Amino acid sequence: MRRNRQSGWPLVLTLLLVASGGLAPARGEAVDPVARARELAKRTVCMSNMKGIGNSCHIYANEHDGRFPPDLQTLIDEGSVSEGMLRCPSAGHNRIAYVYVPGQTRGSDPRNVVMYEHRDNHAGEGTNVLFADSHAEWMSFTAFETALAATKQRLNQR
Repeated sequence: MRRNRQSGWPLVLTLLLVASGGLAPARGEAVDPVARARELAKRTVCMSNMKGIGNSCHIYANEHDGRFPPDLQTLIDEGSVSEGMLRCPSAGHNRIAYVYVPGQTRGSDPRNVVMYEHRDNHAGEGTNVLFADSHAEWMSFTAFETALAATKQRLNQR
């Protein structure tokens, strides 16, 4: 006879994440583990979209003398990315969720910011950032602003 038992792993995992700070509450709010996990999943979707867009930028560069596209619309027009890839599931509206930093090439400094999210996409907790080498990472706003300023300085875009 089979016993219908529920695994305790989801609770254990949630407790470990809370204890380690992985599900820490924002600004002293109470922790709702399910809502927090959903938000972390949405961040992951954004990061995955950014990586795909970064790969599309490199493919575009292969076909255009090493230059990244002038804007994100070019990638849409060429069919390299869908409009859906430019939307953040946390933003709750249909505007493009990312800001593109034009004027870069395949040979740009790998530390250069190529794209980042609007500040309000993830409740002001930070932002996903795509770099010239196509890696993406979650950053605090302080670290992001430093990286963006350095990128603009390298691109002479004051």
